[in-house]
Amino acid sequence: MKTMRHIFPAVLAAILLLLPPLVLADSETGKNLLRGLLQVGIEAVGQQDNESVSEQQVAPAQKKTASAPINNAVTSLSQSLKKAVEQTLDSVKERYMEEGRVYARELSDVIVERLMQNPRIRSVTSTIQLVCIALVAYLVLITIVLLMCISRVQKSNREILRLLKKRGKDISSINSSEK
Repeated sequence: MKTMRHIFPAVLAAILLLLPPLVLADSETGKNLLRGLLQVGIEAVGQQDNESVSEQQVAPAQKKTASAPINNAVTSLSQSLKKAVEQTLDSVKERYMEEGRVYARELSDVIVERLMQNPRIRSVTSTIQLVCIALVAYLVLITIVLLMCISRVQKSNREILRLLKKRGKDISSINSSEK
């Protein structure tokens, strides 16, 4: 019963400290936090009951001081409260980060639309598009010209090779006739 007198103010203080964020946060976050606090309180009371039963089984010479179970219960309660608050804050932080990402995407879309309504920006983007189209057309034309030149060079090489072979046959036939 003494432990409950010490735990109750700690739980009450934690709830009062966490009340402003609960009011500002949505109802689901508040419900989750209160559920966590209640669960922690139930676990602390259960742990305290287990400790009191084990103390009753210990011999009187080996009994701990009266403040030790209270300190253990308060410490475990504070650690459990800390974990519950950290988990809740992490989930709230993650949700706000996701909402921020969505907001940033929407804001960037609005900014792009407004910029595209500006005639100067629209004319610059049109000019850039025309330059890109002209560059692609130029590169295609140059590629076609280079392919045609390569084809002519190959055709000329084949003709030269054919003439050299013919010339080589003529020279070999002249050499064989002279002998």
